[in-house]
Amino acid sequence: MIFVSGGTGFIGSHSVRKLAESGHKLRLLTMKDAGLAAGLPSNQVEYIKGGIPDPYSLKGKMEGCDVAVNFVGIIVQVREATFERIHVQGIQNLLEEAKRVGVKRFIHISALGTSDKPVSEYFRTKWRAEQLIRTSGIPYVILRPSIVFGPEDKFFNMLKPMIYSPIVPVVGTRKAMLQPIWVEDVASCVLKSVEEDKLLNGVWEIGGPERLAFDEILDQMADAMGLAPRLKLHIPTPMMMPVARLMEAVLPKPPLTTDQLKMLSIDNITDSNAVTEVFGVTPRSFRETVREYWRK
Repeated sequence: MIFVSGGTGFIGSHSVRKLAESGHKLRLLTMKDAGLAAGLPSNQVEYIKGGIPDPYSLKGKMEGCDVAVNFVGIIVQVREATFERIHVQGIQNLLEEAKRVGVKRFIHISALGTSDKPVSEYFRTKWRAEQLIRTSGIPYVILRPSIVFGPEDKFFNMLKPMIYSPIVPVVGTRKAMLQPIWVEDVASCVLKSVEEDKLLNGVWEIGGPERLAFDEILDQMADAMGLAPRLKLHIPTPMMMPVARLMEAVLPKPPLTTDQLKMLSIDNITDSNAVTEVFGVTPRSFRETVREYWRK
């Protein structure tokens, strides 16, 4: 039995489906209704109510599970859902319960860019979570994907309406590179992490087959939508910082934060892409994959 937290989210839902289709039985911790994984065999997927920031809601929820997989993460802090509470305290709660019941493998979805020299609060808390896992005594697999794309992703779907405009504003340096990875490729890596012992006690950076500047991503999105490349209006990060601070001050869920601006200023790529070399997965390209599902 596999315990899953965050299995109703974007990456989690794709991974849960792949795990179930491969014959694994799953216990999904969720604060939502159980309708998300409709179509999965009811004898394979069990739903339980709870949330990782609340240690009491986790008590007994991992009983009988050999593996725990965590997909929970946030990119914007909202009220009590802070990076510290979700990324750090939530992981601590999961690890304590996992140790109590004897979980034999802990799999965690972190983020590419996580390091001991973080540029943002997001990466700082991701690093702290990784350190908790590494020192827990539980065999682990940590995956660090670059930005993940798919039909339900928030980032690229947020950009999509902007592509219809003849001029697209671009915040930050035009030189920062991304390595977008298809959500199903991430799910394949999760499946391998559950099944293969050779991956244990490893931190694996995974990305797609292409390194793309933001301008290139916008051009490929336009192409996928059947549009010509758009003109880009580049706005330096320092000019947007006051705007982001104002949005953080007045909006409950700001569309742009100072933390995100810091992350947009650096590369999000890997020199040691484990997708093919370690997991044996051939990653799909951004342009061709996006074209497939946006033109349906």
